[in-house]
Amino acid sequence: MRKKSNLLPILLGAFIGAFGYWTTDFSEGNALYHSLFSIKAPGAFSATLLIGIFRKNQPAWNALMVSLGVMLGMLSRIFADMIVDPSSHNLFPFELMIGLAIVLPVSFVGAYLIHGVFFIAGKN
Repeated sequence: MRKKSNLLPILLGAFIGAFGYWTTDFSEGNALYHSLFSIKAPGAFSATLLIGIFRKNQPAWNALMVSLGVMLGMLSRIFADMIVDPSSHNLFPFELMIGLAIVLPVSFVGAYLIHGVFFIAGKN
């Protein structure tokens, strides 16, 4: 049996995380939450649904890999901002924890939703 690659879910999650963070204007007060609830959470849900279509028997792993990718995408913006201004994002571990607390459950819901659909349909 061929081992399936984890590269696609990680790259898809990284794209969602980077898009959500790079397009956000952090001069606004609720920019982090707006980015999480309007871009990253629906994107992670959609990505795990899409990945679940191709990797039916690994719902938890799919959710974890997409969430890891979203965190890597968030880190890309954080590190870029810290290169320009080292005092920015001085609480970035909390940004990542808030992001993980929102994205991870949504990813698991999407992964097990598509897994349940395939299980009920008998396509597992």
